Amino acid sequence: MQSLKKSLNVPDTLWNGSEPCKWGRVTCLNYRVSRIQIELQNLKGTLPPNLNKLSALQFLSLHSNDISSPLPNLDGMSYLGILMLHNCSFTSVPVEFFNGLIAGEANITGKIPDFLGNFPTLEQLHLSPNRLEGGLPRRFSGSGISSLCLNGQSSANKLNGSIEVLQNMTNLNELLLNMNEFTGPLPDFSRLTGLRKLNLRDNRLTDLVPASLVNLPSLTELKLTNNLLQGVAPDFSKYAGLDLDLDLLKGSNRFCVDVNTTGGDCDRRVNIMLSIAQSFGYLAQLA
Repeated sequence: MQSLKKSLNVPDTLWNGSEPCKWGRVTCLNYRVSRIQIELQNLKGTLPPNLNKLSALQFLSLHSNDISSPLPNLDGMSYLGILMLHNCSFTSVPVEFFNGLIAGEANITGKIPDFLGNFPTLEQLHLSPNRLEGGLPRRFSGSGISSLCLNGQSSANKLNGSIEVLQNMTNLNELLLNMNEFTGPLPDFSRLTGLRKLNLRDNRLTDLVPASLVNLPSLTELKLTNNLLQGVAPDFSKYAGLDLDLDLLKGSNRFCVDVNTTGGDCDRRVNIMLSIAQSFGYLAQLA
């Protein structure tokens, strides 16, 4: 804590004395620092390399200060649940050091590391918007993440690939993957019984909208506009309070119906083409 105070030039008016547990905006649990909330304090400097010695830290909020890179290795902070770094001066943050975090606009680059799915305490993973690319880690399957927000990546390639792993993320209640380049079919949503908010718009997802999504009673918000979805437009009319964004206009999706028309079936020739597309995994170029 003394190293952190020195490297960020924290004034004595905020942190004074030799006992960090008595400092302002610091919380301790059993005499170990568990929370540091020094956002919006006009601090300037860097983070010390021994920051990960705060092994009991659960909440670290540094946002809206003039903190420059590099970010030190945070490996070993196994209790860290929330890390807020947005509106700082990091030019590149090594995401492989992160456990569970809300990073906001921190210009994080690279791929999402596979090991993020291994942390049992990780409930919220918010990494948007940043400059991430690549696919969703396989180890997300079966993780305890309840809120996953990866929308609006600004890298050239953005996040991409299949979203099949989501069908095993049964604790999800909020999922925002919009404004990326995800492709392939929608997963089976039948086990995501607590999912309330789902935003997949502005990707390149294909396939028919599965019945497991149409019949998900927990949904309160669903956004699927601007993909390559095909087949019969799904009918969500039985959900009176659902905030639905499913534009049927030509060019937004590839449903075989007219605007504002749901139900029925596609033309027989369309169904034949869909069966061919299915055997190829509903490739985007066939949509």
